[in-house]
Amino acid sequence: MSKRGENIYKRKDGRWEGRYIKGRKMDGRIHYGYVYGKTYKSTRTSLIEMKYLYQFNNRDELIYSGDVRQWLSHWLNTEIKRRVKISSYASYQYKIDHYILPVLGDCPLASLNSERIQQFIDDMESQYLSVNTIKTVISIFKQGINAAIKLRLLMDDPFINIHLPSLQKNKVNALSLEMQRKVEQSAKENPKGVPILLALYTGMRIGEISALQWSDIDFERELIMVKHTYQRMPLGEGAKKTKLALSKAKSVSSERMIPLGKITREILLNLRNENIESKFVFENNGHPIEPRLLNYHFKKIMVETGLHDIHFHQLRHTFATRCLEAQENIAVISAILGHKSVKTTLDIYTDALTFQKRMMIQKMESNQNKDKILSTKIN
Repeated sequence: MSKRGENIYKRKDGRWEGRYIKGRKMDGRIHYGYVYGKTYKSTRTSLIEMKYLYQFNNRDELIYSGDVRQWLSHWLNTEIKRRVKISSYASYQYKIDHYILPVLGDCPLASLNSERIQQFIDDMESQYLSVNTIKTVISIFKQGINAAIKLRLLMDDPFINIHLPSLQKNKVNALSLEMQRKVEQSAKENPKGVPILLALYTGMRIGEISALQWSDIDFERELIMVKHTYQRMPLGEGAKKTKLALSKAKSVSSERMIPLGKITREILLNLRNENIESKFVFENNGHPIEPRLLNYHFKKIMVETGLHDIHFHQLRHTFATRCLEAQENIAVISAILGHKSVKTTLDIYTDALTFQKRMMIQKMESNQNKDKILSTKIN
């Protein structure tokens, strides 16, 4: 009598049939092998022998016969494509095609181990890739391998005991008050300067500014609703092939409301009166103006102002730093910036908090001195 889970059955022709896992197909589905016998006992004996044979002598075939290229391609098209935004999918595909496959694409998935992955990491580091790029590539690679492990296509995790380069955080450089006044003045005098002012007064990212629509601005309630981002994305077919895409904000926290100050409101109302028919605040032939064109105008204005080493993203940092210097609530600032958590804001702007720390200590010392004077008078 066969036992439950043995995969031994009696056929209609009177023979016994035993089924065992022989390997995996390209999509990860199990490929079965079969043994037959006249009796249950003989079939069971043959089945045990075949299970042992494939488990210990043909382990690679039992687990997965494809290579890294085949598995990651399957994983991208069946799992990632259906659960992430098109921009995220394009980023996954580009990093896999550009970094992983040229080095490890032909490696059998079952032969992938920590030594090969560590060598891959070391090679990327020797090519002077940024730590952030290396960590992002490895994160995507690990996700794909974890999916294979979950499906039992791999028995061991090849990412165990690997070492990533440590991240050297660059100090965030906000504009000084004097430099900010120069930038503001130049932006106000130039018809292409409104995006600069918007970044300085709201802390919005360049892709969010490009994607901003008039319907996202509530002039009566004095609010800007950040809902979308506009960005140029790699298609994964080559470094020069890209496309522009309007998509939802990069995360749940990025989709947010920003209070509209009086100066910003007036600037946007004036611009609105000049562009009654437009859908987007900054438009180019009926489409959102792309970020790199905004950046081009920004750089041109900065050169004319005599400021050559300023990046557009510094405007966002400047907004955050001015808010911190004004001793505003860190949680409120974090929400306006669209950070995932207050910790993210603190990590980025730790140096900007020096002023607040100094004020706090001075206040503490002042309170202590008051207590001492009061105590002396009482005594």
